[in-house]
Amino acid sequence: MKVINRGIPGQTTAEIDERTETELNSYSPDVVVLFAGMNDAVNNRKFLSPASSHAHLESVIRKCRQHGSRVVLVTVHQPDTIRLMQRHKSEAYGGHPPEQRIRELNAEILSVAAQNHLPVVDFASLLKEHGGATTEWSTDGVHLTAKGYALLAHAVFEQLRRMEDLQTVLCLGDSLTYGIGVRKLEAPENSETYPSKLSSLIATTGRSRT
Repeated sequence: MKVINRGIPGQTTAEIDERTETELNSYSPDVVVLFAGMNDAVNNRKFLSPASSHAHLESVIRKCRQHGSRVVLVTVHQPDTIRLMQRHKSEAYGGHPPEQRIRELNAEILSVAAQNHLPVVDFASLLKEHGGATTEWSTDGVHLTAKGYALLAHAVFEQLRRMEDLQTVLCLGDSLTYGIGVRKLEAPENSETYPSKLSSLIATTGRSRT
């Protein structure tokens, strides 16, 4: 199985939606793992409303289905707000703090999944169970450490191994898919991003259905 990393740092669901057709035409994936929305919710230069995020997720799913690709959605983890706010001003959030914005975003992700009968990797809950975006799991309160990306890769792997007839997996998203925290901008893919770790899991563990 081929795993392709198409995370672009800084992108919102709107920007991912805009390039989805090109990605599908380039790679013809059997399944798209869509991990998106962190920038919609916490990047004050690119805020999108929950309704806008919902609409763009729906649009990406529709394009994938038209192309014959299945979709797996991933929920977005809560950031470590202490470290996050070292880079952002609290007034930029207008009394609507990051924690609330992430909760609202994940409600939309789960709603879209339910409406479209899609599987969900609930990474938000998984990371919370492991203590949240601490220095063990996150380099800056948002992006993940190698250990954090491994946790994500295992969760995605457990979902994919339940699916049949997969040859090409397209990991579509933003900097969390790209691998910021373990991969510099414009650097080649390396072994510490979650798509690379997912590829290694598939190669070493196999994909027999549970």
